[in-house]
Amino acid sequence: MKKILLLCLFCVCMGKIFAQKQTFDLATFTPPKSWKQQLSENTIQLSKEDTSKGIYCLVILYKAVPGTAVPLENFNLAWEALVKEMVTVSGEPKMQDTGMKDGWETQSGYAPFEREESKGIIILTTATGSDKMVNMLILTNTDLYEKEMNSFVGSISLKKIAEPEKSTRQPGNITASQVINTWTSVSSDLDSYLVKNGVAGHILRQYIFNSNGTYKHFVKTFSFFADLFLTTESGTYTINGNTIMVTPKQAIIESWSKKENRDEWGKRLSSQKAPMEKATYQFTIGYNATIRETQLILQSDKATKRDGPFHQDNKWFYKLPTHDYDFIKLPD
Repeated sequence: MKKILLLCLFCVCMGKIFAQKQTFDLATFTPPKSWKQQLSENTIQLSKEDTSKGIYCLVILYKAVPGTAVPLENFNLAWEALVKEMVTVSGEPKMQDTGMKDGWETQSGYAPFEREESKGIIILTTATGSDKMVNMLILTNTDLYEKEMNSFVGSISLKKIAEPEKSTRQPGNITASQVINTWTSVSSDLDSYLVKNGVAGHILRQYIFNSNGTYKHFVKTFSFFADLFLTTESGTYTINGNTIMVTPKQAIIESWSKKENRDEWGKRLSSQKAPMEKATYQFTIGYNATIRETQLILQSDKATKRDGPFHQDNKWFYKLPTHDYDFIKLPD
């Protein structure tokens, strides 16, 4: 059955396209011969089973629904809403490599499941594009249908999404709504704390700009030979053209022990107020085609403690998170 698990990146598979295609919502595909089909308002199900052997394979393709701009967030939402509501899974999903085709980025994972007296493998693939997501579930307890599923999955394609801009948008083309999101930045051995103490590690910074004009900013500092540090800042922001002004209202820095000497929160050791800096940035938002990331670029006349040393030419580069490790996981 493990071979089947490699088939679930449906919008990046380059399988041969056959005749007698079908279309369901944004998906076009060639159904396997002799498989049963069941159509509903929001899904199409394809299935095959052999009751004498007690084996089966079920594929459920869902209509596109609104999603976030972060593929992994969409996958996690779908895992909770679709997988866990349908079956009992053993542990967290084992993730596979991401894929990209026609403007859609896929996240895929699988786990063993139980449902009534049935046991098998459930696979979820979530394709994200243009603030939408398309989900597909595969439930099976055999690899005997591998060839047919391979042809089916390889035939699926999703409606192409227009290519993103290949250069960063210029100031003046930006709206305030584009800032409302989570933005992260990772650096290694650049923070003054790490440099002064001569230790190796990394610093993860994260902005959360809310639609009500408030923001939160987190800084997690990790080193191999010191405690963990977490700075939490909150306040308000205002946007005027391509200028954003950040006004902090509260800032706290905490030190934490490391759980089992890993990059995980242990016990809080101390907490104190942190310096607050009111700052004004020039900013742009755009798609960097070279590294295939949407970036928020902040520019200032001088460096801030909040953002750390400049990344390049008086600028800091933040990106939309695309993986779970891009987010700061806060202590419980």
